[in-house]
Amino acid sequence: MKARLFLVPSILLALLCMSTAVSDATILIKKDLSQLAAEAELIVIAKVGNQSARYAKGTRVIFTYTDLTIERVLKGSSDKTMTVAEVGGKVGDITLHVESMPKFREGERVLLFIKKDTLGQQRVHGAIQGKFRVVHNFATHEDLVLFDKGLRYVTNNFFATKGDKSPTQVSLSEFQAKVLELVKKSPKKTAKKGGKK
Repeated sequence: MKARLFLVPSILLALLCMSTAVSDATILIKKDLSQLAAEAELIVIAKVGNQSARYAKGTRVIFTYTDLTIERVLKGSSDKTMTVAEVGGKVGDITLHVESMPKFREGERVLLFIKKDTLGQQRVHGAIQGKFRVVHNFATHEDLVLFDKGLRYVTNNFFATKGDKSPTQVSLSEFQAKVLELVKKSPKKTAKKGGKK
């Protein structure tokens, strides 16, 4: 009987090792809008284009690379097009899924907080917290920024009102104004000792 009980976990472990799908769990460090605005090197409004997945150069980690057409830059500087990289994707039979990474759909408009990673790749800062969807309200002819339900802690302190403590959206112009205000208030980086002033 003991031999049979020992075999069950061994078989399950072997099956898990042979699986071609890989899932990765990450810890999401909570950030609010002021932290994102201060820490991001680049803040842009963009339209999503093509996507492709491949291993990052010099690694065995799958990234999905998303092409963006830049509509407006709120912080930093950018060419008219750029590419952001996010951990996860499918290469051959191997799939890497990371729950906290932002996902993109071709054609969608987004407002992104971006920072380079240690590989020199442009990444969405704060993972899913640094991506906001922008949609057009055809009834009011207004662009809106949508707040995902589980991430409203990022924006509540900045857009909550007496009547709505957890808003689901604000106008793009109001959101831009707040981001620009927070960027202006964010502490400036000081030059390192011995570096150029």
